[in-house]
Amino acid sequence: MTFVSLSFLYYFLPVVVGVSCLLPRGKTNAARNWFLLGASVFFCLWTRGWMFTWPFVLVVILQAAAYVVGVCRREIKPRKNPVYLALYLVGTPWAVEPMMPYPVLEQQLLDRENTVPRCAEGLRRLVWGLCQKVILADTLWMFSQEVEKFGQTGALLAWVRLAAVALAVYYALASYGNLAVGLGKLLGFDLCELTAGPLLWLGNLTRKPGLDQRRGLRGIVWVLLLLGGVLGTAGGCKSLSALFLPLLGGGDAGLLGEAGAYLLRSYAVPLVLAVLFATPWPVRGIETLRQGKRSARVLAVLEPVVLALLLLLGTAWLVDGAALTFLP
Repeated sequence: MTFVSLSFLYYFLPVVVGVSCLLPRGKTNAARNWFLLGASVFFCLWTRGWMFTWPFVLVVILQAAAYVVGVCRREIKPRKNPVYLALYLVGTPWAVEPMMPYPVLEQQLLDRENTVPRCAEGLRRLVWGLCQKVILADTLWMFSQEVEKFGQTGALLAWVRLAAVALAVYYALASYGNLAVGLGKLLGFDLCELTAGPLLWLGNLTRKPGLDQRRGLRGIVWVLLLLGGVLGTAGGCKSLSALFLPLLGGGDAGLLGEAGAYLLRSYAVPLVLAVLFATPWPVRGIETLRQGKRSARVLAVLEPVVLALLLLLGTAWLVDGAALTFLP
């Protein structure tokens, strides 16, 4: 079971959110915290088995180190109740992605509530994260694999494939961030936003909540994504020359190579959508619509319908088995 699986979306998630909302809050949310800890351990064991994978262990080690450093610096008050530290280390949304500083969660573990606007935002982020993963990231990765199968790769197709893999890495990581934030809001938590991009989650451990991380960092993010794209396209290459020669226009394949035009036509829609949603234009357009009275009313009516259609489309991708091909 993963964040993008039918068992999680339609069985595990509704039960956890429903029971968490029904449990009494009390003075310190003790009942909710114990239930969330049990659900988190169950999720981790079901997802990874008894032998946890190294990325999960690395996340736990980094968060534990951040907690110890905070205590040593007297920025964090150590708590005698072990449930708080256990929830911080293996709590279901933040222990998977993104990594969170303990002060962000400490007060929310003691006092949080589920409100209608928060749950609505959580559902919105959850659906968008699902679509980022199964519709964009996995489809772009499938495009890369199709290009590799045809062998002869022209210069233009090689560059499009490199960009597609870089975008697949971006959307796969960003999707888990959106899913984690959305799940957190459904459970009453407000997690840190990934303002600088998914590859800078590690910085969240040492930065104060609300600090803008965008200045001077987006270029680093995209350079790392392009490097990831190069490594992702190197799977079927036997040498460095075989990897870089098509990018430099070498060989006899021309611009597109064998069946290149067919692949670009077949994947034109997801490629264009991936580039579009990697820019700030869609968000700016929606914010502009929210500022107008009439457009805001129309948007308020259309948004639930669009989200329902996206959820249905993402579910269809999961049922069809087209998803879970890249970073499951």
